Amino acid sequence: MKRNFLKWILSSFITATFLFLIIGSSWALPLPATISIDPLKTYLRTDFPTDKVPASSVIELNSFGINPGDYIRLEQLGFYKRGVASADDFNEMIGVFSTSDLIAPPVNLNRVVGAIDAGVDYVTLFPHNTSIPTDISEDFFIDDIIIKVPTGAQYLIIAANDNRYFDNSDPNGDFAVRISAALPKTIKIDSLNTYIRTDLSPPSPIDGNVPVSDAIELGSIGIHPGDYIRLEQLGFYKRGVAFADDFNEMIGVFSSNNTIAPPANLNRVVGAIDAGDNFTTLVTSQGNLQTDIAEDFRITDIVIQVPVAAQYLIIAANDNFYPDNTDPNGDFAVRISAASGPKVVIDQAWSATFVGGQFFGEFIPGDGLIINDMCTVIGENNIVYNVKQTYTLIDHDKKKFPLGKQKTTKLGPGQHYFVFSDATIPFEAAPGKARIGIKVQLRKSGEILGREFRSIPIYIK
Repeated sequence: MKRNFLKWILSSFITATFLFLIIGSSWALPLPATISIDPLKTYLRTDFPTDKVPASSVIELNSFGINPGDYIRLEQLGFYKRGVASADDFNEMIGVFSTSDLIAPPVNLNRVVGAIDAGVDYVTLFPHNTSIPTDISEDFFIDDIIIKVPTGAQYLIIAANDNRYFDNSDPNGDFAVRISAALPKTIKIDSLNTYIRTDLSPPSPIDGNVPVSDAIELGSIGIHPGDYIRLEQLGFYKRGVAFADDFNEMIGVFSSNNTIAPPANLNRVVGAIDAGDNFTTLVTSQGNLQTDIAEDFRITDIVIQVPVAAQYLIIAANDNFYPDNTDPNGDFAVRISAASGPKVVIDQAWSATFVGGQFFGEFIPGDGLIINDMCTVIGENNIVYNVKQTYTLIDHDKKKFPLGKQKTTKLGPGQHYFVFSDATIPFEAAPGKARIGIKVQLRKSGEILGREFRSIPIYIK
């Protein structure tokens, strides 16, 4: 009896402690976080009761430490099936912020009771075989975006972008969204720390004992290899007791890991990866030892592409003697923000015409097809890009028919017009509303720098 009583006391104490940790503390789940999205669920109006499906699950932002005003990165991952006969290859995703977790019944247009406008407005489709409106002004398309959490937002609600949900499935369970902390972010840099070689020899061996630079984990702030980021040097530091607080030179290097070797080594950053314009650092103050490595760069106010395999960014003051450095105002820092590299902008005025005829919105299987489109390449004038276009017909039953591809090489910045005339409406295409999807990729040396996807609505008789 006594033993059971002690067990009860111990159990109650553990339970109370656990509840205190959950309820009484302000902890948050770590970012980045990958959350599975059920393509069967939606927050959109549906053709009820024909398309009777559950409401979308609700993501509580505070549970991840996300608050209004924060910038977050949302990345669509994986694929789902749009029907039993469809391939597991569809991936369109939409989302909306809300003040509440309430989703009204499916006969309502504005189902998300506390919907808050954010991002670029996206127009959703009519339900299958109907003209019932589903579009709300507050939601946005999710592919790989950085978005500001709007004022009042406590929840994020996500769904597959579709016009019929009851036959959707995700056999691999890979349809998901990855949420990362995003930019801009200001990080203080300790002017005493460094990643470059320092002097261990007399009379000033103290220079070799300064701390190593902190490594900024890129993934934790939503940055991945291939991204373009802006690095801005902020504030000042003192280069010694007798100096004014007016020095601001800063250097940085990308790395595949966060290991920094002892100060006697020249190549201290073990996983250093070359990026940016090479910058030659100073020799050490006492022993005139070489400190320069080929991979680092100077940071003033620059836009730079994160190199392949980079997981960390390591930053230091640019100096030749570190132990007497101080930052009395605590303002020596780097601001990291998202930047635009070269990208493709697709003109909305695409058209589809009959071969030798005029487009009136209707086709029959076997008709030849001419697709006209224009894209604008925005990038540096002295760089040449390649453009790859892929054309696909999605028929009334959501079945996909490849229409062909074309590549254009040596394409510089500016407006470019394209004509694709090798397409034919497949005889197997189901009659009814359909669309022609055009996927455009901008490449340089095999690397994808930008992508766009748009569609032309057509009707097959």
